[in-house]
Amino acid sequence: MLARPVVMTGMLGAAVGVPYAIHNPPDEWPAWPTQQAAPVAEQSIEAAGAPAPAVKSLPSVQGPQFPNSLVYESPMPLEGGGFYSIEQVLRMDITKDWVYQHWARKSTGLSEPDLFGIRVPLVTGTGMADLAGSLSYYFNGQGQVDKLRFRGVTADTSRLVALAQQQYGLTWQPPRVPGEQLLQSRAGDKVVSQLRTFPEPVLWSTKPHGSFGVDLEFNRPGSNRFVDSLGPRLQVPEATAQAPPPAPEPQQASASPGAPAGASGPQLQNAQRPDFRWPN
Repeated sequence: MLARPVVMTGMLGAAVGVPYAIHNPPDEWPAWPTQQAAPVAEQSIEAAGAPAPAVKSLPSVQGPQFPNSLVYESPMPLEGGGFYSIEQVLRMDITKDWVYQHWARKSTGLSEPDLFGIRVPLVTGTGMADLAGSLSYYFNGQGQVDKLRFRGVTADTSRLVALAQQQYGLTWQPPRVPGEQLLQSRAGDKVVSQLRTFPEPVLWSTKPHGSFGVDLEFNRPGSNRFVDSLGPRLQVPEATAQAPPPAPEPQQASASPGAPAGASGPQLQNAQRPDFRWPN
């Protein structure tokens, strides 16, 4: 067994000699490959006219696989195939097939018993006058749009107001609350279509696109459909007036002989006992 000083001396010599031998090799040793050799090799390949190696792209991660999964794959985002202008989507000549082709996600079965409703997410762009929210189409039995509803936000209402005035004939009405913009078209005393905008309760300087809330409903003229301005109301049955029941008459018990005036109840029962004595 080697002594410990000898082992330590050998380890120290290896730590010094091996790095020196690597960086200062003898002439008969082969040349070590270094990082500087790579550019030289690439220059020689380019000089020889050989094509550069193709850059491989990262592999794509696939989702869950199931029968016929390739049939249902769609790269379309949930809000649709792209941005649609306000004039393109707020129309009465749109068909159900057009809606199905332009949105990957739809909601059906809305709260109109005699109409077929389709609700889609809507983003018309990134400008200050664009809309973002929920758009609903209601189709009648002939496949025509009888009602349009939109609930969402915007930063500039001028473009939407111009469309409501020019295309649907809405006119300005007195606001019901401060800060409200109200436009309506009427048939007698009933509201056919309505556009209502109002400032959001909380305004953020970092989120200007959500400055105004938008509540829009357009009905086809002549469809006998109107805007319910009051919204849904809770039906509460009226209470019938009933006479209050008569108050019970106080029962007076006859006092026993020798009982003081005003004695009744337990005191009267105790007074009837033979061993009972009234306090002095």
